[in-house]
Amino acid sequence: TSLNFAPQRFASSHPGQGFGFGFGGGFVLLGDFGGKMPAMFGKREAAAAQPHRRSVLRDVIEFLQQHRKPGGRHSLAEIEKHVGVKLTSKGYVGVLGRLRAHERIKIIGDGFRYKPLIDNVFERTQLQDVIGRTVQGLRRSALEDAYIGAKEDLESLQNEGKVLVIRNIEDKEDIFFPPPSVSLPMEDDIKELWRGVRMPKTEVDLDEALLRNGQITQESVRRGNTYRAQKRGMVRKKKGPRKRQKRVKKLTNQHMAGKFKWLSDLQK
Repeated sequence: TSLNFAPQRFASSHPGQGFGFGFGGGFVLLGDFGGKMPAMFGKREAAAAQPHRRSVLRDVIEFLQQHRKPGGRHSLAEIEKHVGVKLTSKGYVGVLGRLRAHERIKIIGDGFRYKPLIDNVFERTQLQDVIGRTVQGLRRSALEDAYIGAKEDLESLQNEGKVLVIRNIEDKEDIFFPPPSVSLPMEDDIKELWRGVRMPKTEVDLDEALLRNGQITQESVRRGNTYRAQKRGMVRKKKGPRKRQKRVKKLTNQHMAGKFKWLSDLQK
């Protein structure tokens, strides 16, 4: 019988835990160690039981994000209690340093606060105001992360027509803009520049202007002109190749009549 000398824990009637070697279907008891593993096995098992530093950092950020308090903070003791790890211990000093340097974390005194991309917005009126001031638009993901409950407030603003929502064709995410009725101030020199731009009056003028700027090719202009002419019925559409009909001729050999009369006589 092959022996299996892998170390194993087992339940014991003693106060601590026993330790031994398993082999085949049996087990050899080495002794009770009072609840502590021998040094040769304890370090390895303890290291395997510790959570990975990256997962601890993720858990801390998620905790701060999901348990936000307006203007408030969470102490290090609160964070350690939630993640179940002593961040000041030797194995997690690096995690604490990365947490302090993280772009989404703000340090307030000796505490920590989650810092969203759109900061200092805590309720619906402030959310509507920041959308109204941002003419270039704001992504849904950034707005929903502003505070707990922002997702529901965005839906109500959209349903009430107080914001303009356009979907980005590249990543399919909604972009929120001020409503069209909002009047935005504009400098006089910008207005004069707009009025001074000579707009093409016809499609042909537009094509010529785009061609001069190198924005389209001559081939594009030619295709555009052909399309517009066909649309107005000015150009006859090209017909496909005509089908050639086969003519069957009746062939006769009348000029050979009487030439093989001798053959007919032999067959009689």
